[in-house]
Amino acid sequence: MDSTHRKRERKSTQTPPVAASLPEDKRNTAPETRARYRYQDECAAIALLNHLDSEDLEGVLIEHSTDLILLPVQSAPELVSIKHREPNQSGESGWSWSALKRQNVLIDLYRAWNSAERRCTLAFWTNGSFNGATHRLWKVCAGQAEPTPDLLRSLTSQLAAPRGDVEAFLAALTIPADPLPRRKEVTDVGIRRTAGLLEKYRPGAALYAETCYRALLDRIAKAGTDVPETEALPSPTVAATLAAGADRSQVRLMRRYLDVKQILQELLSINDRQAASSLPDAGQHGWEPDAQFVGRSDILSDLDRLLRPSLPTKVSPVVIHGIPGCGKTSVAAQFAATHKGVFRPIFISASSRVALINELAILAGHDNSSFALFMVSQIALVGTSSGLLAPAG
Repeated sequence: MDSTHRKRERKSTQTPPVAASLPEDKRNTAPETRARYRYQDECAAIALLNHLDSEDLEGVLIEHSTDLILLPVQSAPELVSIKHREPNQSGESGWSWSALKRQNVLIDLYRAWNSAERRCTLAFWTNGSFNGATHRLWKVCAGQAEPTPDLLRSLTSQLAAPRGDVEAFLAALTIPADPLPRRKEVTDVGIRRTAGLLEKYRPGAALYAETCYRALLDRIAKAGTDVPETEALPSPTVAATLAAGADRSQVRLMRRYLDVKQILQELLSINDRQAASSLPDAGQHGWEPDAQFVGRSDILSDLDRLLRPSLPTKVSPVVIHGIPGCGKTSVAAQFAATHKGVFRPIFISASSRVALINELAILAGHDNSSFALFMVSQIALVGTSSGLLAPAG
């Protein structure tokens, strides 16, 4: 009896093989397609992160045909093709001449270059290595060697183009010396790059790097999908127009255009909101603008100018001072409420030394008031109810 009971008990705890019984469409390439576009988005994110704190790149156009168009501040646009390689692709993880031809890598770049009237540069980004005969191609495009007759013959055969055109194409093409991260590594690399960038502006920002990075990926994915027909121009056409010296103002209005400075501000704003929301609860709730508040527009404008909400630059605290009853608290509360999406407003009563110490201790997350006493010793109070505004972060 006991043995039978144990057999039945073991049988009842087994999980039915539901997944194994479901039909599988082996022709369904949707998961692989989504993974490929996701990888391209992550590579675009890393490229943006590498330029967000520099002055050499103005913006990026998220594309479908050539993946990206980089818009430098001074030089010509650059068409970028991103290709991913894994060991299970035709038994090779690197790029041979046959692999480059099968995926039309160089042929597509050559056609895009010609369609752009050769008014742009080209780039090929990949996580794959260059094996055997293609190693010279990588060295030349990485600026580490000069073209050889064998390389030019191979390119002439692959592109079916005149020798002079092949030489010009090769001069316009760059391949980074370092490969892109592999698919399983690219997210971690992107998060680390985000942390390194944000730490330059916000100490401790590494805590929220993953949230900021994933927000950047969502921004890139949104820019690259559901493009209106009015923006559905082939990337070479856009590149040729820009390289011809056309006004970039129309391009900046495109949904798929990402401005470098604006992206930096968005990431810092996300970081600031995350940092502000992590502050200890000091009992402040329901911050909403007062519909009955009128006037003081000059003071509110001054506060906006001095505190510069959302901008990456650091600012000094601003003290609102005046005689009792002149409206210092009302002005501070109104400004804080209208900018609650940028930083977290906190009201600390300075009606007495004891109240100030207690509330600073709560805000600092300390069980005793020793830390708050130190802070109070550094603050010179003007009157008993002066308002102090400082942006989070």
